[in-house]
Amino acid sequence: MRVIKDSRQPRTFDKPEDCSYRFGKDLFMKYVSVRVVDSSGRPKKNVRVIISTNQFLAAGGFPPVYTNSDGLARFDLNIDDSAKIEISVGYKQVVGLSKPKSEYFITI
Repeated sequence: MRVIKDSRQPRTFDKPEDCSYRFGKDLFMKYVSVRVVDSSGRPKKNVRVIISTNQFLAAGGFPPVYTNSDGLARFDLNIDDSAKIEISVGYKQVVGLSKPKSEYFITI
């Protein structure tokens, strides 16, 4: 075990990888849910949902996710705070570039 001295109090780490910045991997994780329903409010199953991003020095997309029987598609996005996303359902863009929210409700 290694002891890291700090001006406030000593911290201990059991493994060398614990010395890296804690939560560094999840620092920029955003969790986004997209619920897709038809005009009568029933969930749409097996609908293709794509999220594309535009962020500082990077842009791109994530693999498509298909909605489950509840009409829900979930994304775990590793993006920074300056990122904006756009959402396409089927092959049609339904949400333009905007700051990501945790949940979207889309009627098709």
